[in-house]
Amino acid sequence: MNLGLLFYKLYYRKIDYKKLDPKGKESHHGDILKDLNAQLLGSQLRYPEDVLANPLAHQQPEMRTVYPGLMTGIGYLHDMREDEAFKLGFTFDHTTGLPYLPGSTVKGLLRHGCERNNYALLHHVISELQAKDKQFAVGEVDAKAFVAEVFEGQRNNDQLPQHARDIFFDAFPCASGHYQNYFLGDDYITPHKHDSKKVKSEDKTKNLDGLQAPTPLKFLKILPDVTFRFHFDLRGDKAGISATDRLKIFLQLLSELGIGAKTNVGYGILTQRDKPTMPVKGTDAPGVIEKEFEPNIPTDAVQYLTTGEIFPGTVIGKDENYVFLSFQVSAKEAQIRKRFDSIKNKDKKRLESIDQVAEGDELVITINKDYVHGETTVNCSAKLTNK
Repeated sequence: MNLGLLFYKLYYRKIDYKKLDPKGKESHHGDILKDLNAQLLGSQLRYPEDVLANPLAHQQPEMRTVYPGLMTGIGYLHDMREDEAFKLGFTFDHTTGLPYLPGSTVKGLLRHGCERNNYALLHHVISELQAKDKQFAVGEVDAKAFVAEVFEGQRNNDQLPQHARDIFFDAFPCASGHYQNYFLGDDYITPHKHDSKKVKSEDKTKNLDGLQAPTPLKFLKILPDVTFRFHFDLRGDKAGISATDRLKIFLQLLSELGIGAKTNVGYGILTQRDKPTMPVKGTDAPGVIEKEFEPNIPTDAVQYLTTGEIFPGTVIGKDENYVFLSFQVSAKEAQIRKRFDSIKNKDKKRLESIDQVAEGDELVITINKDYVHGETTVNCSAKLTNK
């Protein structure tokens, strides 16, 4: 199924527009919209490699989304006066139907980052890379010349030939860390209304109430822990910086700035960090090995993870900041991770150190909010019972 077609065309075909409430107070299409939303949220990121391949891109780095996810294309019109409807737009590739980040967006964001605060962010990123990467061979940089060569194709006021210019292609999701490769989720923003017509010109603040009439708006998003593959064709040196080092600068800028909409509240943040690993005892050799930790919420368990439900759990491992937990849900084992400082001891005090918890410790896990199928995180609290 082409998700763009579903979201922008098929989404509206079963709607009886004569039954739409102009004030949006009554819902007549709730069941239809719930089914359409389930198709979107239940879509799986399973595309053949050749569909996403770009033979023109010589650099294809990958970066992962983090909580709360990524929003793109919210300026596109997608509105309906129904509670269950997605109220904001989304960017889908016309051919594959996949969400994507246009190459022009990637290029524009990177240029903005390089020029930000009179090139201060660019110099900061270069300094960070110099400190942590011994292979990063960049010294003093003429930031203005760098931006001109990379983004305008100009060197010493002369135009670079097309074959010598850097090219920024579209970025696509290529992998998901979620059960059955789910990669789309939903979320809400809640603007508040006020009657601006009552505001007198001499007193602009009169009758303005920041908590009046909250209006939740449902929107579609990319889930956390979804990997995007970026595509670049970086050619030759630019302002004395090699293609390899330019790529490092670009990835660091993407990590610093985020991409897409609402980055000021955490959306669109990307990371190059590896997936969390859990130390476990080796079976074929003595000692401890690092095993990649994968959150696991069995499908059969989803219906039981509702607000207020309580489950006994056990600590199965930890790393520097996270504790890995296992608990039984209807005879199925679920595994999640939580930051150590979000876990409480039996006296209901938050842990102050990762050393206060150990493998084998028993906990009580309380579900704080109904679990949404496809998410890798469960909104829950955890309390140790033996410490």
